[in-house]
Amino acid sequence: MIKLLVAIALVSIAYCDVDANTMNGKVVVGYQGWFNHASDGFEVGWRHWSRNGKKVDTDTLTFDLWPDTTEYDPQAMKDTNLRYQNGQVARLYSSAHPSIVDKHFEWMKNYNIDSAFLQRFLGEIQDPRFFKLRNTVTKNMMTSAKTHGRTFAIMYDVSGVKADNLVNLLKKDWEYLSGEFGVTRSPRYQKHNNKPVVVIWGLGFINRQDTPEQAIEIANYLKSKNCFCIAGVPYFWRSQARDARPGFVDALLNFDGVSPWAVGRYGSRSGFESTFDKHVPDDQRLTLSRNKWYAPVLFPGFSWKNLRPGEKLNQISRNGGDFFRAQAERMLVKLQRKNTFLYIAMFDEVDEATAIFKAASRKEDTPVGDNFLYLSIDGKQLPSDYYLKLAGNLTTAWKH
Repeated sequence: MIKLLVAIALVSIAYCDVDANTMNGKVVVGYQGWFNHASDGFEVGWRHWSRNGKKVDTDTLTFDLWPDTTEYDPQAMKDTNLRYQNGQVARLYSSAHPSIVDKHFEWMKNYNIDSAFLQRFLGEIQDPRFFKLRNTVTKNMMTSAKTHGRTFAIMYDVSGVKADNLVNLLKKDWEYLSGEFGVTRSPRYQKHNNKPVVVIWGLGFINRQDTPEQAIEIANYLKSKNCFCIAGVPYFWRSQARDARPGFVDALLNFDGVSPWAVGRYGSRSGFESTFDKHVPDDQRLTLSRNKWYAPVLFPGFSWKNLRPGEKLNQISRNGGDFFRAQAERMLVKLQRKNTFLYIAMFDEVDEATAIFKAASRKEDTPVGDNFLYLSIDGKQLPSDYYLKLAGNLTTAWKH
């Protein structure tokens, strides 16, 4: 199994539709779909590309990893104020354009990635502009998942939502999505044993006001709607330390499963290995003893210099792919397959540079300056699709 990850050449794949009725053997990517440009019709400006939303230049950047845009539809792109070394104007895309989502799902199919969990930001969608925007991205995902035989599911992010309104807002939106909008009627909506998968991310973290009682209420509500519900939880949820508030363990286990958030919890191969060995086997033993599911998170690296001025570029180095491979190989060896799926953070997140989609290979593939990450920054020459290949090889290995 491990050789599939070390040998980067992608194996020959017989393309077939992903099974939409089981989470067994699944490798899932998180999908933000939150990048906009000023002419896409949603009146939110250069959302997630730029600090002020009005322009993209070296003074307004909020993302670190430069995407490889060579395959995108020109109609989905808009000029920035940045230029490449050859003088060509650099362009960026809007996630709201159907061709962008479709290209991403084409890549998922071509590189053997099963499914995408679409982030739905519960606080943000209270603004009518973002409600319309997120629904548009969702519709595009429904179409592209069907076209390319992948699956998708909704992953709510409840960050920033006031605790006293959290449960009601969530119920209202899920009633809309599963009812009038019809998201779960899509034949490509991911289910488990005929139950639609829904993920609630952000319960039980430090510096938040949600309660264990609310977690229980949310889990019970989703189960009453015949959903298979997963909680995105702090990495140290079971030990109730560091990023986790105490008192949530039993509440979170009211969900059908948990997915501990690993991004930033370690920053090197050795750090990952020691942290994994100390926490993950016991996590999984507990979830299995309660007949619950477990979904560990992998991420390729991390950087948010432009989003957080004062931070350094390439904060958690990808180390030429070694950091991601170390996570994948250890999970393949040490995790039980029963009631377990893998979650890769993320497919398209360039703000924090955790994206695995096609990204700039070399410095000359990025605009002028020292503002951006590229895949070969650690000294190993990597093609733009390197992490898609790693993810596809992981998927193949996980299923065997």
